[in-house]
Amino acid sequence: MGDIRHKVKWMVGGAVIASVFILFISHFGISNINSIVVKNDGIVKCIDIGISALSMWSIYFLYRQIKSEHEKGRREKAAELLLSWTLNVKPEANSAMKIVECFNKEQCVSLNKEETFSVDCILYSEIETIIPSKRKPDIEEKDMKARCETCNGDRKSQCVHDIELTVKQVKKLRYLIISYLNLLESVLVAWKNGIADKDIIEEQFAFLLKPKENKNCLEDFRIACGSEVAYPAIETFCRTLEEKRRNKLIKKDIIE
Repeated sequence: MGDIRHKVKWMVGGAVIASVFILFISHFGISNINSIVVKNDGIVKCIDIGISALSMWSIYFLYRQIKSEHEKGRREKAAELLLSWTLNVKPEANSAMKIVECFNKEQCVSLNKEETFSVDCILYSEIETIIPSKRKPDIEEKDMKARCETCNGDRKSQCVHDIELTVKQVKKLRYLIISYLNLLESVLVAWKNGIADKDIIEEQFAFLLKPKENKNCLEDFRIACGSEVAYPAIETFCRTLEEKRRNKLIKKDIIE
């Protein structure tokens, strides 16, 4: 509705200016305009200045309108991306991300190569909830699982038993992580290129980078995949958030 009103105003204004010009021509005639210009040089200059000022104002107004529409479009694009993210990210992928955030560099390399590796009891139990192994464990492994299941509360965090993941679990876990990162990259590409509102995207995806909570948007796994080459938008996004966080801390120290 607002855009239509602006267009109507411009059409009416243009029609008024055109009408005044036509009446001026018809009243004085083409032949008399030259003599009027010569005799009233000062008035003509004032009119010329007025027209120039009106033109500059019109250009400025048009610039503001275009800028406003562009910013509105970026906000709408950000809202679309957030909706797409909410609808397409899988609960299993969210769980997988939290698990892989706890992996060390060697485990991330093995995961990317789809090689089997071992994890502690806590991580294994979490992986089993989203990717059941469905295998018949041997006696030693069954005994190890039984001992791990007895770990709970504070005791569970002290459990030192490691269990090897199956090939199926590794492949499925990698698939979930890659799907998560690909979806995230598609959102942050729009952020990086200014297609979507940057402030909105940064605010909504700030949870990806929280050093105190060991959240670095799967940095070790991204490095194993190729980091900037594999996910350039995510890499840029993380660096931007980290830089803003540091600048905020520096300003805080200066103020204090």
